[in-house]
Amino acid sequence: MTKGNGFRSILIVFFFISLGESAAQEGKYWVYLTDKKQTTFDPSTYFHPAALERRVKQGLPLADSSDFPVSQSYISIIKELGVEFRNESRWLNAISCLGTEQQMDEVRMLPFVRSTSCIVSEVQLAQTTGYQYIIEEGVSVLEQTAMLGEADFEAAGLRGKGIRIAIFDVGFNGYLELPEFAHLREANAIERVYDFVGKDKNVAKGGTHGTAVFSCIGGINQGQKMGLATEATYLLARTERSHIEVGSEEDCWVAAAEWADKNGVHIINSSLGYTNHRYFKHMMDGKTAPVSKAATWAAKKGILVVNAAGNDGDTKWKFIGAPADADSVLSVGGLDPYNYLPANFSSLGPTSDGRMKPNVVAFAYAKCATPKGLRTLPGTSFSSPLIAGFAACTWQANQTLTNMEIFDLIEQSGQLYPYFDYSVGFGVPQARVAIGEEKFHSEFTAILQEQKIQIAVVDLETFEQLRENKGSNPYIYYKVLNTNDDILYYGSLIPDVLGKGLIDTEYTKEAKSIEISFLGSIKTIEL
Repeated sequence: MTKGNGFRSILIVFFFISLGESAAQEGKYWVYLTDKKQTTFDPSTYFHPAALERRVKQGLPLADSSDFPVSQSYISIIKELGVEFRNESRWLNAISCLGTEQQMDEVRMLPFVRSTSCIVSEVQLAQTTGYQYIIEEGVSVLEQTAMLGEADFEAAGLRGKGIRIAIFDVGFNGYLELPEFAHLREANAIERVYDFVGKDKNVAKGGTHGTAVFSCIGGINQGQKMGLATEATYLLARTERSHIEVGSEEDCWVAAAEWADKNGVHIINSSLGYTNHRYFKHMMDGKTAPVSKAATWAAKKGILVVNAAGNDGDTKWKFIGAPADADSVLSVGGLDPYNYLPANFSSLGPTSDGRMKPNVVAFAYAKCATPKGLRTLPGTSFSSPLIAGFAACTWQANQTLTNMEIFDLIEQSGQLYPYFDYSVGFGVPQARVAIGEEKFHSEFTAILQEQKIQIAVVDLETFEQLRENKGSNPYIYYKVLNTNDDILYYGSLIPDVLGKGLIDTEYTKEAKSIEISFLGSIKTIEL
């Protein structure tokens, strides 16, 4: 008995020691406020002229209550409780801070505090394949832009001129020296930079992932464009650390989005994502994560947000993360340039609330500029900037459209549109469609016989050219739908040399129909 009581006493002492340590240990928090009392706002002095112009062109108000600053008096009172202020968000009417649980209890008692939420502070190894250099020669610089229709944009003189692009990433080492950005430096086209992690104006640190991403939007290597927007204006924001992911960095993304809005950005490219280290799958609904809320606000302000789908397709997580889960974010998946099928690591849709993602795809292996020379790097981190460059040229060609009209146009320019699935979305966007030309179509026949669908390409000459032309995508895509039009499963196949293929439907007892797509043509077979 004595031994037992002693053991219990040790446990009790340990419990209180642990509790005391927990109460004293600092954590990271969002503090959401009730109002913006005693704040004033003048959009003409706060916003860059380009921001005002963007709003006027899209029929948006120059400002509303969401643009008003967070109450500085409220922030001062919170600081007096001993917490460390980090960032503020006008759109969320919130601040992020460091504090102990005891301090946060006092914060929650303040009459102007609506709620608080803990920001996950566990340090994790970054989930990225960005630096696994592959040995083989890889995709060429020409192929990664040609797949999107660079020749059509170039013929129309479209290189992203007049479009302002912000890039959010972990670091941009080398961007001040690398020859791939010489044309942008000479044109003073890298207009603003800011490190939201270190709170200074030096982003040439933290790694080269951002540098590689930047090159896939606006880089030129020995006269060949690496991305499509070589005449755009750029703003670079460091929002992450390079080899670790810390929960507090999500608030840096939010702060960067509001900075981009203030400085008149048209497009945000974010090759970043927040997934299983801080969220559950059911939270990937586009409405839960603060970063997804901020991305949605950015869209409301007239900005097109382009975000990598993620590299979790071959992990237990599998699905896209935040902010790619937001409905108004153009989420970009990845194609393997060696077979033109979805890259095995490219994260999959749908969102937890059943919406289609990704929206479109581009190559998930790209030639990128790094301080160590040109490298072929894998990841949807590089699919996203290829599409951001595409978006810049599309917007230059269609200057009267809003950000969400550009969003829709990019989807509609996908080579599979209106067909989609949860790995490729609407497929690879085509420049010819984005500038108003007709989409290419190739007819095929599909006949159901004994639970098998026999498919035959009608135009064999065109099909043979596609088979021989690297850079084409001569696959047949199909998806099986149930009575609620939910996708039961989906896949693709390449016809044989005679242009024929076979889809086996023997295991589709729950299926109502199969939708089949080939080079812009779609057929639906009722089962």
